[in-house]
Amino acid sequence: MNRHSAFAVAFAATATAVLGLSASPASAITLVDENSTAEFDLTSQAGLFDWIVDGTDHLFQEWFWYRIGDEGPEQSIDTLTLDLFGATDTNFDGDDDTLFARYIHDLFELTIKWSLDGGAIGSNTSDLGEQISITNTSGSNLAFNFYEYTDFDINDSAGDDEVEFKNSGELGQFFIQRDAGSQGGVFEIALDLPPAIQEAAFFDDTISKLNDGDADDLNGFGGPLGPGDLTAAWQWKFDIAAGDTVQISKDKQVTKQAPEPGTIGGLLAIGTFGIGVMLKRHRQEKNKIDL
Repeated sequence: MNRHSAFAVAFAATATAVLGLSASPASAITLVDENSTAEFDLTSQAGLFDWIVDGTDHLFQEWFWYRIGDEGPEQSIDTLTLDLFGATDTNFDGDDDTLFARYIHDLFELTIKWSLDGGAIGSNTSDLGEQISITNTSGSNLAFNFYEYTDFDINDSAGDDEVEFKNSGELGQFFIQRDAGSQGGVFEIALDLPPAIQEAAFFDDTISKLNDGDADDLNGFGGPLGPGDLTAAWQWKFDIAAGDTVQISKDKQVTKQAPEPGTIGGLLAIGTFGIGVMLKRHRQEKNKIDL
């Protein structure tokens, strides 16, 4: 049994005993677009647990944690009340491609929208956009920490990945994770609001820290790291005034060809990852919200 399998079994057993959940994501929600499928369990730390592109799964887990102030512990958002959720077919092709979820806390409201944009069949490319809004519903300032934890297994292989975080200035903060044994990879960029801290690590160092019951910040290490069974995480730190909302926008892509670590800057400059298209789409969505 590999480390991912052992972790999954241990988590399922704990969830079943403590939370009364089934050992597998019985409440799974599926998004489909072109060559891509994304599967979610909004009620457990499984979170986004599959991203299948042209029949190959590239993701073991992506989910979110939060902490109020500097006191612990961090908690995953599935511990909040899931107040509202639903999937919609935004391009009218007969398959749901967008998922909305709203979580409620005594002090804040958290909403997330995932938008799946698959590529042509056989292209081995796919895009997943995420918009996260956190609204302070309390009567005073809220010191907030928000975490994204991602465990990609490129080409459904956990042991041979490489990961590196970068900051390109105008484009902002991003990381790339590639499969050392092939040309495939995943690229993720934080739009608008840059994370404060990052962490590249071997599985399961980061998720153990997020679940250890005390207050933890990420360690700031951005790689390059690997090859190995790797994870990537971001942490945002901000104050939200009473009644205000903070928005975090991100975009991730499965790519057919991924660069060697150290060549990322040049490939970004020539648009290898379609960053221009990604940013254009983000600006259009943001303008719609502003209107």
